[in-house]
Amino acid sequence: MFIRLATAISFLITLNWGIAIESFDHVATIMSLDNDDAKKGRELYAVHCSSCHGKDGDLALNPLARRFAKDELKFGSDPYSLWKTISYGNGLMFRWDAVLTSKERYQVAHFISELILKKNNPNQYFTPSDDYFAQLPAIAEADEKEQASKVQKVEAAPGMIDGTGGKNMVYGPFMQHGVAYGAIKDKNAEYIANVTEKAIIVDLPGKAVICYDAHRLSVSGLWQGKLANTDNTHHTSYKGEYCLRPGSSPSYTNIDSIGWSVGEPKAPKARDHYHYKGLYLDGNTVVLSYSVGSRDILESPGASEDGNVVWRNFKVGPGDKELFCLVTSGGSKATGGKLVQGEGGTIWLSLPPSKTPTSVSVAMGDSPLRTGEDDLEKHTKGGPRRWPQKVQTAVAPGKSVDGYALDQLTVPLANPWGSWMRTTAMDFFSDGRMAVSTLSGDVWIVSWSKDNPQALTWSRYATGLYEPLGLKIVDDTIYVRGRDRITRLHDLNDNGEADFYENFYEEPDEIGASYHAFIYDLQTDRSGNFYFSQSGYKSPLTGGVVKVSPDGKSAEFVGTDLRNPNGMGAGGPKDWVTITDNPSGKAVYNGFFLAKKGAKYGYENSRTVPMLVRLPASVDSSSGGQCWSHAKKWGPLSGTVIHTSYSRCAAFYCFIQDIEPYPNGFAVRFPFDLDSGAMRPRLHPIDNQVYITCHKGWDTTAPLDGVIYRFRHAGENMVGICDAAVTGSGIRLTFAADLDPASVKSSAFRAFRDDDSKKGPESPAYKLGKAYLIDPRTIEIDVPDIGKESLANRTDEKGNVSVEPPISLSYKLRSKNGTTFEQTIYATINSLPSKDG
Repeated sequence: MFIRLATAISFLITLNWGIAIESFDHVATIMSLDNDDAKKGRELYAVHCSSCHGKDGDLALNPLARRFAKDELKFGSDPYSLWKTISYGNGLMFRWDAVLTSKERYQVAHFISELILKKNNPNQYFTPSDDYFAQLPAIAEADEKEQASKVQKVEAAPGMIDGTGGKNMVYGPFMQHGVAYGAIKDKNAEYIANVTEKAIIVDLPGKAVICYDAHRLSVSGLWQGKLANTDNTHHTSYKGEYCLRPGSSPSYTNIDSIGWSVGEPKAPKARDHYHYKGLYLDGNTVVLSYSVGSRDILESPGASEDGNVVWRNFKVGPGDKELFCLVTSGGSKATGGKLVQGEGGTIWLSLPPSKTPTSVSVAMGDSPLRTGEDDLEKHTKGGPRRWPQKVQTAVAPGKSVDGYALDQLTVPLANPWGSWMRTTAMDFFSDGRMAVSTLSGDVWIVSWSKDNPQALTWSRYATGLYEPLGLKIVDDTIYVRGRDRITRLHDLNDNGEADFYENFYEEPDEIGASYHAFIYDLQTDRSGNFYFSQSGYKSPLTGGVVKVSPDGKSAEFVGTDLRNPNGMGAGGPKDWVTITDNPSGKAVYNGFFLAKKGAKYGYENSRTVPMLVRLPASVDSSSGGQCWSHAKKWGPLSGTVIHTSYSRCAAFYCFIQDIEPYPNGFAVRFPFDLDSGAMRPRLHPIDNQVYITCHKGWDTTAPLDGVIYRFRHAGENMVGICDAAVTGSGIRLTFAADLDPASVKSSAFRAFRDDDSKKGPESPAYKLGKAYLIDPRTIEIDVPDIGKESLANRTDEKGNVSVEPPISLSYKLRSKNGTTFEQTIYATINSLPSKDG
């Protein structure tokens, strides 16, 4: 079944750039603010603002953030201007209108004004006048109209659900996630109490819900009602504050107990006697697969029609060891097995040694008793499609700009299940089809035909995954990096939908439940090893790059001391692995660098690896991933590294000069403004174009929730830069067309050292020497101080490396055919060749 919409830009959705104006009385609100509002504002500021602006507004932990107690406020210090900046963002400031209410934003502004500016920065303190209040409504209305034109709205066709905001999303029979059973006192804590971090929540008849702990192979909770409470999570907001909570008050909880024991009915301390293998789906039937001791076990939960009785059905493989399963603290009945009492009054199901498979059932609650007659094996062969509808969107072709075009592959922001299409990663099958993941846990298959390449068909392939931020296809099998594990997806009956969610690899210990404890990306090298990165910020995990063996059975770090590394790359002539990090104001910078075993990347310790490409915060304040363009089939930019900026919704092509002791990198921004935060680039195996998955969360200027772009070589002539390198005496730039010699002069070039920590006027000029042609397409620029850029001058006796801002080199030139062009290239210099090099 296909569902189509008809508009030029999207067959499935219409993006309307106009919404109703927010009804809010700014004047009355400002006039009503009092001391209690300032106190409330202080609490909100501590949670949302202090990490950048300092606890008391006097220390800019983010080097570009304003110090309210000292600095001039760039965007105005009156109550409304403060509110506007908090609401809509400005410059590198994130917008908070999706996180805080209008009143809360004024409370933060009131705290800044009354408790910081008035006392410590009186020149910035503003006292509203009658004239100010008289003009304010018209100003606010104009600003609201301007903002409304930038806000995404989805018009759903018949049969579609507007998925924006995720509140109407239909998830399916299960969800993998973290589940909190109690109040969360500190959402930023590395460890949060009363949380099942690797939960599998299963929807049952009668609105019954069972929550498994896959980390401990136990049941951590039972309730009736909604599958989960998604309020204030990543499922319903751009900056979710909490993990999931039970959909109603639980009737049973047992949060931290290991669920299986070998030899005695006693909770073991170790976890080495069992292994979670994955889960099967057959319609709405969920079957867990795991092993305990040497015995394989299938388990499927069920419930009575009224949901008052929940049971667990088991098929236990043969083995010579007696197993014990923790079932509940009371009210249980079993068939096919015996219940025994363990420590502390706990009840265990005894499974004696057996030479043949055994079927067992345990009912938790009163009668009726469920028997173990069902053969769980029959549910492990694949079942009917749960999401049979297919949705069609369109490709919106872009116009060529200097030989390259940007095509938009429209994402179905409205769809039959209200899936919130915040696209996070993608990769390609060998036949050219694409798999795309979303933050809310979906994987979609996207296909198009040679006969109609502008029509995209979207098919929902998998659901219920835990914040998948990485996806890789190996041998036409999809691997997804969620927060809890790498899941390998199998379509057992070839009907276009995943039936087995295999646990390919998972972290051996706790993973944290903080809203910020992300695990990112998924790449492979030529030997088949997998790579991902994990946050060391607000997380119990070590921030670093993790290398996983091709079979998923072993892992090691390839460098540590990362803060929030949202992006990687793998490939190139030397099979490099690249990594980014999100700046903290210490030794973490925008751009990317090489993953090296044993390296320290600068979050909490000194850096031991320089940047391969560093970018100013004005063009990239939070980086995404990288990929290599095709070495020969992408026009003049063949073989370049494509780098993405999540925060600034931009992409760059980068030239790498592979030279010892560490390569040099040069980045040029593509002349395109993207509509969402660029994160995951991939090279298509057939058309050889570069595709980028884009996503909207917090700390980005993105107007759209999800977009996929194709950066296409249009086959037209290019005149701009196509290579760069450091020489013994300066910088050499190569262009794709012959240059007009008359335009090549020293005055055509300007260079600056962009320092992210500098506030105020433009950075001082970086000294350049003579510029001259060495052939019709190549310019040499003398740089008198080029020797000072050497990595040797920035490395101490312990191997710690300091990082300089890039040299921002701008130029205005003319090609021989008369085309005038302007560009800026950002040069990161680490190594110098010999004078003859």
